[in-house]
Amino acid sequence: AVVSTQSGHYGRGYKELLIPENIPFLYETALKYTPNSEDYMTQLFMGYVRVKEYKKQQQVATKLHKLTSTTAYSYWNAVSLIFMGRENPDLGKMMCFPLALKIIEKSKEKLIENSQSEIAEVPEEVFRLYLEVLELMGMNEKALEELEDCTKNIIIDERERTRLKIHFNTILGNTEQCNILYKRAILAESDCYEFYRGYFETCFELLKDTTTPHDPDFEVNIDRADTSVQEMTTLLVKVSDEGGMVRGPDLAKADLVVRLKEKHIQLCTFASPALLVLQYVQKFGHKLCCYNDLTVIIDRLSEEEKPDLILILEEYRTT
Repeated sequence: AVVSTQSGHYGRGYKELLIPENIPFLYETALKYTPNSEDYMTQLFMGYVRVKEYKKQQQVATKLHKLTSTTAYSYWNAVSLIFMGRENPDLGKMMCFPLALKIIEKSKEKLIENSQSEIAEVPEEVFRLYLEVLELMGMNEKALEELEDCTKNIIIDERERTRLKIHFNTILGNTEQCNILYKRAILAESDCYEFYRGYFETCFELLKDTTTPHDPDFEVNIDRADTSVQEMTTLLVKVSDEGGMVRGPDLAKADLVVRLKEKHIQLCTFASPALLVLQYVQKFGHKLCCYNDLTVIIDRLSEEEKPDLILILEEYRTT
């Protein structure tokens, strides 16, 4: 009891004094007297984490899992192996990453076996750890397959799932598939400006048609990548008409106009950047986020356009 109390006090003291290198020695000593103390082992693990002793923290995590059979400690083991592999890439490819993958897959199987329901639910952090190891091993196609099949048993937000699918498609150079994913995400969640930026970047990478004018009867196709200004414009018109009072579509219009001007493409049915900024201020100027939103547009205006914007905003302020 005396050892327990003193170890806890000294551990907190070293932490507060910013001397993390003394913490492992403290709990190593305590474990000589109580070798099966789960509390001391977890504190020792955290102590090794603070001083980046990845091999030692992995050894402690292994002992903890053997002692308690707690699934969380197997993930500590896998994370430690990942850090070891990142520190030594050759060792990572040969041993650390494959072993981490094996541990995670075994833990997933155990979750499914012990599940009381017909569909076992795997926590998001476990699934993300699994995907990270697959990426480190260059198994990006496998990661995409897992993301496609994870809808029934993985607890993961749909927006995050889309981001991950885009991430792995980007690694694999699947620009067209990224474009389709961004477009579907915009239609599902039109206020998320992050998706518009990725959508525009992939559109301009794939851009083929810069001459066909906007056709009001043209329809959005969610199964095909967009490669023309008309398709980009059509998507923005659609989400603007259906989105209501959300900021994403209006900000995206200004973004598109600026991108077209930067590339000297004159084909656009929207107003000038200055007028679009004014319209944005009129709709969302009462929100604190409004002016921070507009920095991504204003910073990219040409020197000739900035005086026009100032004049328009001054006139709006005085009316």
